[in-house]
Amino acid sequence: MLFNRERAERVMQRGGGPRSVAAVAQRLGLPGPFPRDASIALGTAEVTLLDLVAAYAPFANGGRRIAPFGVAEARAEGRPIAWLPPAPAPVITAEAAEAMRRMMGATVSRGTGRAAAVAGIAVAGKTGTTQDNRDAWFIGIAGGLVMGIWLGNDDATPMEGVAGGGLPARLFRDILETARGRAG
Repeated sequence: MLFNRERAERVMQRGGGPRSVAAVAQRLGLPGPFPRDASIALGTAEVTLLDLVAAYAPFANGGRRIAPFGVAEARAEGRPIAWLPPAPAPVITAEAAEAMRRMMGATVSRGTGRAAAVAGIAVAGKTGTTQDNRDAWFIGIAGGLVMGIWLGNDDATPMEGVAGGGLPARLFRDILETARGRAG
């Protein structure tokens, strides 16, 4: 069996190489810069959690890129006004988005993200852990919701026994179950 690294590199090469992968990442909303070698297949570019979650949104919404935003209040002449976020822009086909969501669903149903599974809800996700265990994350999709969980130490020291498929995936599940309980 191939190591995950070798699989990732093979998929990256089939997808057109590092430049093509970087172009897709930028189309999905990741700002870069990106490595110009095969290490890009392993996710070696640094990104913020907000950018990463926004880049996964097209897999949840049929292929449209969203622009993350925050608005505390919009007012004109002392009165509240409606403020609409930028409209989502198509960046990948709905078929490609669905294929990614199915692959990410396998991560939760039988892969490293099993701890994120919630009975009765289709959950898809991606786990991540840096080689030295400084960072662990889980990006999960349930319906149209995309949520990212990142854990790490403020001083960038390694965490013992923390990996993306462990505590971050469990936190995703716990938050999703709590939200479902409040909505139901």
